[in-house]
Amino acid sequence: AVDNRTRENISPLRKEIARVANRTAFVHTKISLRWTKVLDEMISFSRKDKDNTQGSEIEAKPEHSSSWLELDTVKDIATKYGVREDVDKMLSMFHEFGVLIHLTATDALRNIVVIDPQWILQKIGLVIRDKDAHKSFYDLKRIKKLGLKTDLKSLLKSGIVSKDLLEFFWNQDQFRFVLDFMEHTLLLSRWEFGSIKRGGKKKVSEKYLVPSMLPLERILSKVPTGRNSSEFAFDFSQSYLPAGVFQRLLCLYTAHSARSNPGCLPILYQREACLWFGTASVVIRHMEDDRISFFLVEHESLHPAELLSLTLSMFQKVNEDAMHGRLKWEITLNGESRIPFSEAKQRKLKPWFDDKSCLLSGKNSSPQGIDLDSFFDKLS
Repeated sequence: AVDNRTRENISPLRKEIARVANRTAFVHTKISLRWTKVLDEMISFSRKDKDNTQGSEIEAKPEHSSSWLELDTVKDIATKYGVREDVDKMLSMFHEFGVLIHLTATDALRNIVVIDPQWILQKIGLVIRDKDAHKSFYDLKRIKKLGLKTDLKSLLKSGIVSKDLLEFFWNQDQFRFVLDFMEHTLLLSRWEFGSIKRGGKKKVSEKYLVPSMLPLERILSKVPTGRNSSEFAFDFSQSYLPAGVFQRLLCLYTAHSARSNPGCLPILYQREACLWFGTASVVIRHMEDDRISFFLVEHESLHPAELLSLTLSMFQKVNEDAMHGRLKWEITLNGESRIPFSEAKQRKLKPWFDDKSCLLSGKNSSPQGIDLDSFFDKLS
């Protein structure tokens, strides 16, 4: 075991990481010397160094920090070395290597190049923390003075954070970038339940769900079963289920629930949740054996195959956006029977493969005719 407090086994771990890294293909990738020159200048170009750049062709801007640069500044640096046209390709490669962070899903993300990843980790750490280990972290007097005491209680008790509290934590230091970063990586999602309609327009509350801050309690000791209930599972036991996958899935499930039934609040916990898709209720459980199980309690208004299809699309998004495509799973049907998906399809097992099933037709349908591409785009 590795203990960060005593530093036990840290040295052997470093050696093993170096050994494995040396065997990967990217370590031996040839990189243009001009690109490395650009990277070196990006790292050295910071606010504290601006007095030393008076003779430079690049003008230091006060909004730059030692942790990030604006994209235009990176382009100016690249121009010095004759590689301005290579900026997108260069940043993409350095991002894959892990030497910087550059995402392009939104304008705010694209405009900032993070040259010190620890900076974004510290920003995230202001929101996602161990509640017991960091009890004395919060400046409670100042929080109370600013009228944010209730906001903090909401984050710690129910995992719902207000925009005002996020602005307090991040102190306006690239607020939109950090917010977009956490949304894109599915560390939080917009909380759009209980929206107020005024003049025909929907007023969305400025709140966000942070699944990693949800309480640990369970919802039900036993999920109700009956004639109109169905169960399936995503089984990761043949590989592994990384920490955070269940929480990221909750971001997508909650966003879809808010669109299909914004008046019905979901019940959310760290390892279990109950949500409503229209009038159908769904219970999700993170099981102890590296499975995530889904119980559709009634499916008169929602076909089980449609829920499975939607869930599969959500797992694929989590895999692509947050897990670098490394997740591997098997789908099993009918609860404890654990019938493999391929066998169920061959047997045309009902209700998964009946005449109404989108799985049988091969179409990637979704409940209530939801356009999944449009739905996912709205989450970014």
